[in-house]
Amino acid sequence: AFITSNQNQETLIQGSLLAENTGAGADNKGGNMTIRDCVIDECGYGVKQNDTTNVQVIENTRISNLQTEPGVYNIPQDRTGGDLILNNVCFENATDPAILFPAGGSISGDRIVIRNTNTEASQPAAIVVKDEGREFDLDELAIYGTGSGTALHLENCTGSIEQLVHDGNPEGVGPLSDVDVDNIRK
Repeated sequence: AFITSNQNQETLIQGSLLAENTGAGADNKGGNMTIRDCVIDECGYGVKQNDTTNVQVIENTRISNLQTEPGVYNIPQDRTGGDLILNNVCFENATDPAILFPAGGSISGDRIVIRNTNTEASQPAAIVVKDEGREFDLDELAIYGTGSGTALHLENCTGSIEQLVHDGNPEGVGPLSDVDVDNIRK
């Protein structure tokens, strides 16, 4: 799925299998995109946001077996990236992190599971937010079995995570910047 660069565009991808692409399962070039009740499998990467993305929503979706890039990431690096909303999302089996953002914006949502990511140690954690930072507002986040590094690597970030469950991340939780975590369980 390749969405053109129209900042006012509304796109819904629902009940779909996005599979075996060498690039992104879905490329949000601009506007607001919702991916709901889908599977993104055996692609190079999951969902790409761009500097003209406003809001990217992913709900009730499994993103798995990614071969070359992160589950969700932003290109190019930009002061203002699109906001990301994740609800009932599972990321698993990826060579890179589940989420990689060098651009600003927010990450919000609930019931996010990340398993067996960053297996090629390309980044320091399963979720990496750096440079411009992001505002976090997450309820339940579980990160298991990061191939290398920590569960989280957050720079210049603020906000909160209500509950973080982690296990099997070789270097533990990792730097949280100014993100408050109410409850950490291993």
